[in-house]
Amino acid sequence: SSKTALKQVDEVITALINGGVTIRTLWIQVTSPLSWNKNTATNFNFIKSATDRVRARGIRPGVYTNSYDWQQITANSNKLPTDVMLWYWSVYGSGNGGESPPNFDDFRTFGSWISASVKQMGQNEIVCGIVVNRDVYPRVSVATKEMNKSAVDNRIYVGSIGL
Repeated sequence: SSKTALKQVDEVITALINGGVTIRTLWIQVTSPLSWNKNTATNFNFIKSATDRVRARGIRPGVYTNSYDWQQITANSNKLPTDVMLWYWSVYGSGNGGESPPNFDDFRTFGSWISASVKQMGQNEIVCGIVVNRDVYPRVSVATKEMNKSAVDNRIYVGSIGL
């Protein structure tokens, strides 16, 4: 995109808020290395600007990536602040047969992360006739509270993992 990280983040947040969504966490997708600039410092600066802007808007930042993509896109930069959560993907292939185990046993530290908040363990699976990705994350009491709150005030709350 020709838009700055700040502009992209602001547009997403504004659109969600205008749609009645209360945002707790916003994840920045850092995948598909061939789609990124060849200059890894430029890429990291863009990601850092995006996560800084998310935080400045009062929302918890997170990054969706894996160790290979992060290495290729940022040269394995370890300069993100420690409050930026990680959602990593680890799949063996597309479809139901490509799932990795529904745990974090395959996680290895990379970048600034020594642990992950979410793992995508399956991609492009068909569940009840719908194509979905499958994720696993630790049970978080905040997520349950937010779901209950949503039922009471009819608002949509997203991004409760890690709060």
